[in-house]
Amino acid sequence: MRAPERSRRFVSSARPVGTRGFTLLEITLALGVFAALMASVYGIVVSATQLSGDLAYSQEKAIQRRAFINLARRAFAELPPGSGLELRSRDSGGGIVQEVVFPPELPVLRFGRADMDPKGEIILRAEERTGGYLTAVLAYRDEAGKDGGDDIMALDLLPDLSAFQWRFLDVGSGEWEEQWEPERGRTRLVELTWEAEDLPRTRIVFTVHPLVDPARGEPERQPDQDDEDEDDEEEESSEDSEEENPGDEEAAARA
Repeated sequence: MRAPERSRRFVSSARPVGTRGFTLLEITLALGVFAALMASVYGIVVSATQLSGDLAYSQEKAIQRRAFINLARRAFAELPPGSGLELRSRDSGGGIVQEVVFPPELPVLRFGRADMDPKGEIILRAEERTGGYLTAVLAYRDEAGKDGGDDIMALDLLPDLSAFQWRFLDVGSGEWEEQWEPERGRTRLVELTWEAEDLPRTRIVFTVHPLVDPARGEPERQPDQDDEDEDDEEEESSEDSEEENPGDEEAAARA
């Protein structure tokens, strides 16, 4: 006996066992877990990117500082014979600025130019910029701009410094000077002290070759050093004379 057609349609449209879908709660929980995982992955990626950027920035700063030290070391070591150095301070309007003045014929600081004024000057100084930080600058002035004129060329070397100070050693007194006139000759040691936000206060000492007399081709002796050498020679000669004539002293004592 056949079942009615209506009953057969009802049985055929019934859902098979095991094909039940997800409930709204299950979908919500799955989306929450997925969002938490994506947030964790995103945080890791952002942290890694920031760390990589900070590392690249630190490496760039280190390269800039090493390049500046090498440039300054070459400049002091390759001074032309007969040329001197000057360390001066001037009021820039925002504070006192120290300037180390080099001769324009120094090849390492010529900006790649061959038409520089032989009576001009090359200056290594620090300028205050926005935010109160200092920037080490290499500048060139011709003869007309030496007395407070504008720079013909200027190149930023080291930004974001909080301290930048030069000092020259007075060989005679052993004191570090913050002013040095060209008439005093050439110092033997130059001290640079600098500091930055990511760099503790650091002291660097550069060696300056002795001043050479172009006429004789020999190193000139500093006046204070000549006096010291003469005093030493006088003391040595007096000691030698005392040692050479011990019999005279004995004869004088017997008399």
